[in-house]
Amino acid sequence: MEPFDISWPGSADRVTVSLLTRVADDIYPAAEYLAARFQSYWPAAQHVAGGPFLSVDQESKWRARMGDAFIAGGVALAARHTSSNGRIIAVAIAEPVQGEQVSRLVIQTRGGYEAATVDGVLLAALKKECARLGAPLAKPRTVWDLV
Repeated sequence: MEPFDISWPGSADRVTVSLLTRVADDIYPAAEYLAARFQSYWPAAQHVAGGPFLSVDQESKWRARMGDAFIAGGVALAARHTSSNGRIIAVAIAEPVQGEQVSRLVIQTRGGYEAATVDGVLLAALKKECARLGAPLAKPRTVWDLV
């Protein structure tokens, strides 16, 4: 996928959407952004049964989760505010569902800078990239069986 820009008429603001790769220069800033945005996403863990709960390094967990998605053949996209500081303002990650010909959404940040535009464009780009890889993004489905 070639990076592309989002711009608004009458504004100098520009957001660039690009594919993240498996290199640390891509993964670390995305994990830092996700850890800051979702500060309690990964719950505290109990190291020993009955022992105290230990805090979790959110950034390291996000790096590991992104690595798992990449190993599975997944896709990660980031939107950067390139007209100011180049920082990440949104991330979307999808991975293939094992044994199926579809991908599932791992996470998509919503409600950030210019969310009315950026969120929809990022999701559309993720759908397009998943379809290009042969595993289109699918909606989750629950199958209920009688017990």
